[in-house]
Amino acid sequence: MKKIDQFLPTFDKHDAIGNETIEIQRLLLELGYDSEIFAENIHSSLTKSAKHYSEHKNNSDLIIYHHSIGSDIVNYVLKTNSKKIMIYHNITPIPYFKDINQTTANLLKKGIEQLAYLKNRIDLAVGDSEFNRLELENLGYDNTGVLPILINFELYKTQNNLNLQSKYGDSQNFLYVGRIAPNKRIDEIIKVFTYYHLNINSNSNLFLLGKYSTSENYFKTISKLISDLKIKNIHFVENPDIEKLSNYYSISTLLLILSEHEGFCVPLVESMHFKIPIFALNSTAIPYTLGNSGVLINDENFEEIAELINLVLVNDNLKNSIIAKQTFQLNSMYKNIKKLLSNMINQVK
Repeated sequence: MKKIDQFLPTFDKHDAIGNETIEIQRLLLELGYDSEIFAENIHSSLTKSAKHYSEHKNNSDLIIYHHSIGSDIVNYVLKTNSKKIMIYHNITPIPYFKDINQTTANLLKKGIEQLAYLKNRIDLAVGDSEFNRLELENLGYDNTGVLPILINFELYKTQNNLNLQSKYGDSQNFLYVGRIAPNKRIDEIIKVFTYYHLNINSNSNLFLLGKYSTSENYFKTISKLISDLKIKNIHFVENPDIEKLSNYYSISTLLLILSEHEGFCVPLVESMHFKIPIFALNSTAIPYTLGNSGVLINDENFEEIAELINLVLVNDNLKNSIIAKQTFQLNSMYKNIKKLLSNMINQVK
């Protein structure tokens, strides 16, 4: 086996799946394979890193296909003569996008249908979390495994942004990272922060980092909520690059994730890397990614969540214990990641 290529519906900028595709390609090249990236939709800034799938010459020994949404690229992948591995990144349930974005809802529906169709046509199907692997198993996939989303942590280098440090360095800074989408429950995060800001510590900020291109109606709802609250300490940062993202992690006191549906949740791993405590809803893939670390939230009472956050922030021993467990989880997940990828490939040779 000499040539291993990757296929994905959309190769986008500042996107977890796109970033993983680049990292897998880097490791494949290190392992001695020739490797290219093919996609149906390619961001204009990434055209030198990937090709449209119509340019593929059907000369791959193995194809790694990333599934997260419906795409015509599936039909092409299945027509090739190559061995096939699918990495399943989960599909957001359709009801979250009802009355928000019908185009996205249709693509999610197509993705679910294609996932069922792919069942007996893939040599190996891996989830990027145990939660996703179990979904594949429940759908009837026989040969399954887990490969955590590959991340190049060398890219997360802060630039000592003096402006951010001078403005917010002495504050308690809440951080959310991810898409601004209905399943992420940004509204609940805002409620938690508002209670904390008004009743516990006014020297605090909430930073919401993400993009809203598929959820503009939800973004308008969130923007109105922020405007109605008239709290100037809630800041939205649209689609930051990795440098800006790193700088915001460096000034943040904690990560707050109240998402009702996650397939992996990369910000959890990023926060482990930056050694800030994680507070996250006990839902879907979140407990699998956190393992025995972070603070899992079972009751969505925003007042109690805010009080719990304060309890941790004022207790350095407790906070440091949480961070130590997060660091252990991070090291456990990624210490043999290159070998794990290699073993995955060897399964289908």
